[in-house]
Amino acid sequence: MPEGCELTYGEVLDRVRRVQSDYAASGYGSGHRAAVLLENRPEFFFHFLALNGLGASIVPINPDLLATEIAYILEHSEADVVVGLGPRLQDLREVASRIPKQPPVVGAETWTQAPPMGRSAASGPPTEKSEAAILYTSGTTGRPKGCILTNQAISRIARLLPTTSGSGCVLSASIAEADAGADRLLPSVTDPFSRTRVGSLQRGFRCMSSALC
Repeated sequence: MPEGCELTYGEVLDRVRRVQSDYAASGYGSGHRAAVLLENRPEFFFHFLALNGLGASIVPINPDLLATEIAYILEHSEADVVVGLGPRLQDLREVASRIPKQPPVVGAETWTQAPPMGRSAASGPPTEKSEAAILYTSGTTGRPKGCILTNQAISRIARLLPTTSGSGCVLSASIAEADAGADRLLPSVTDPFSRTRVGSLQRGFRCMSSALC
């Protein structure tokens, strides 16, 4: 919706419930991950909230990344499905076909149902410690690191946003201020023992913020 739109809370809730029902019917739940390339569109929040309610996690993809960079994120995060926008679907399908898991790619704008999930969800309901999202650093000093945010971290960010002035994106600052950086890092493909202090990740979160706000 590049020209902009207005949505009521009720309309958003209805869209989220419909998308969530589609995911649930296809078997998505705790332990599953969806990579999303949805830019600054309402669809991002429809899918994020729908998946979060089922206990599944999202992996936002910066639309400015190169194909090789997207392929790394899809493989490293072990994404189960990729949701994208029409102009990028062919690119995403080509990228997904290059990695071993070959996750299915679907369009948010032509959404009718989620692809069938090929593995069972983890048992038990999601908790505040459950994974909500994986944000990837910019990778300026090496391979991007997957920073895992829990539901608790997302909640802290949400509480901070109303107190933050300005109309620009504040996600990177909020994460740092909330001390809600990565609860843990996904091991790097090339360095399975790599760990990075939360404070050093602020630049990475800022680089990824264009995919989230």
